[in-house]
Amino acid sequence: MTAGAKATGRGRKGLETSRQVYPALKAYKIEMEQAKEEGKLIAWCGGGTTSIEILHAMDILPQHIDNMAAIFAAKQLSKEYCEAAEEDGFPHDFCSYYRTMWGYVKAGDKADPRVASIAWPEPDLIVGSNSVCTTHANGANMLARHFGVPVFNFDVPTVHPRMDVHRDPDHRYKEHSHIGTTYPHEFEEHYVNYVLEQNKRFIEFLETVTKRKLDMDRLKEVVSLSSRASQFFFELQDLRRAVPCPVGGADIMSLVTPSFIWAGTERALRIYQEAAAEARGRVERGEGAIEHEKFRLFFESIPPWYNLGLFGYLEDQGAISVIEAYPLMFCCLMDFEKPLESLARKQLSWLYNYSMIERHDFCLRAAETYHLDGAINWNVICCKIFAGFAPLFRDRFNDVLNLPVLTLDADQADPRDYAQGQVEGRIDAFLELLEQRKAATANAGLVA
Repeated sequence: MTAGAKATGRGRKGLETSRQVYPALKAYKIEMEQAKEEGKLIAWCGGGTTSIEILHAMDILPQHIDNMAAIFAAKQLSKEYCEAAEEDGFPHDFCSYYRTMWGYVKAGDKADPRVASIAWPEPDLIVGSNSVCTTHANGANMLARHFGVPVFNFDVPTVHPRMDVHRDPDHRYKEHSHIGTTYPHEFEEHYVNYVLEQNKRFIEFLETVTKRKLDMDRLKEVVSLSSRASQFFFELQDLRRAVPCPVGGADIMSLVTPSFIWAGTERALRIYQEAAAEARGRVERGEGAIEHEKFRLFFESIPPWYNLGLFGYLEDQGAISVIEAYPLMFCCLMDFEKPLESLARKQLSWLYNYSMIERHDFCLRAAETYHLDGAINWNVICCKIFAGFAPLFRDRFNDVLNLPVLTLDADQADPRDYAQGQVEGRIDAFLELLEQRKAATANAGLVA
């Protein structure tokens, strides 16, 4: 795609709850600043499996590096930070989250004044993980060196694929019956023990940094809150199976934030409980997120945070994203009586710890009951774990579910590789294809 795209837009949210997320983030920023003045610690976290719950149990306030970069992108600030990082030696195709964050931290007092309302306090420690890619762990080390603070990196192994479940690849995916970050097969104990021991070392690390012990009863309370919040988030996803769909993609992408940084808090529980209640009410009244629902889509990958208005463009043409894989993996049902084991299982259940085949089996199974007409695959060009998955996603959605897939190539945080007109033109052509398929199906029914 060509550079020089026109200005992109914000997502159009239908739920009152999702519209409260950004104000809650601004309030959280103020809480963090006040906490830092009181001597509490701030942790910046990268990667998906960093045991946010343990940080909250230790009264350490976390902020997620990916979340910060996504917000900068949504505020149309990421371009200049990516350019600054490239001037500092980062290649253009390097992860745009870390290009954005490096450009931001290097700017220091010279940072764009527009970030004042969303600039979080500097970290007292960094927590990383290699569960998505080594960039997160290396990025955590890089930021720790910049700020001169201690760092802890989790090593979460990739779970070996269970090829014994079904030999027939067209049916194996049906075994994956869970929605959310819940691996459908029992983990072998050596996986659980390996990550559990790391959580113990993480606690020792935090106890050394804070000079106080973890209250295990407090951790149980936090894990319970995290699990209860997850339950409501999964209910919200289940409600989206209804026709018409009560909640669109822009709402769900906004609702990723609570599980990113508030897992284990009353705030996350309240947000997800209220979102599920809103969606439940809409389903009971027969109301959809859009007035005339024509096409139901699966949206795969990290969205373009600088243009969540993409979902609005789809909805204006009667197309709605009814399920997305990315938001499903941050929540998990857990046993609070076994908090460390439960957190280890949550970390292992991270969708990107699966093999490519099992990851796609998960997507197929998740999509099966959502009455889909097609799928959009946002091929994130700077994230190889998504780019490598794109062909498999396209081919097996078509072969197994007989659903057409539109693949769009652009970045999740850097808008320079996004061409609005080209994207909209390809979406228009795709929706025309879906219209033709519907007409053909209707005609076949009349003939029969």
